[in-house]
Amino acid sequence: MSYFAGEPVLMSFFIHRKFLLKNKLLYFTTRVKGLSMQ
Repeated sequence: MSYFAGEPVLMSFFIHRKFLLKNKLLYFTTRVKGLSMQ
């Protein structure tokens, strides 16, 4: 029972981490582009 209760939490945690990583990558690339533009 606890396994099924914890699974959605794990899934949301991994999805959240994926979004965080994507945002960091986007932020990093935009900063690099901004630096190269100057």
